[in-house]
Amino acid sequence: MKLYLLSSLVIVVLGLGCSTSAEEKVKRFIPGAYVHFFEKEKLWDTLIFGSFKEHNRTFRIVRNMGFHRVIHNKLLPKEYKTNTAIGVFNPVTYQVQHQVAGTVYTFYPDRHHLSTASFIYEKID
Repeated sequence: MKLYLLSSLVIVVLGLGCSTSAEEKVKRFIPGAYVHFFEKEKLWDTLIFGSFKEHNRTFRIVRNMGFHRVIHNKLLPKEYKTNTAIGVFNPVTYQVQHQVAGTVYTFYPDRHHLSTASFIYEKID
């Protein structure tokens, strides 16, 4: 019986240790810039995640978009838009959720990218 309890305790401790290290790996990977390019629309979409704020489990997210409007087959000068938001880190799923839009960002450190429901962004730094 003691052996069974000791074995169970070891498994639980190892399991917690693995999940914590996986969480830390994702949290260390997240800060940086990610880009997605839409060829047809001539649009660049960049997401910049700031450093992790431990006290409220958040990341600052800056979204920069650069695009060319095309009117009557004429390419107009490049335009830019910037939005700033807060994303909350979920320690169970290792995802970040945009507070206002509700977008969920899933991170893949081994593949060096993040994804949303619609797009994949490559990490550039």
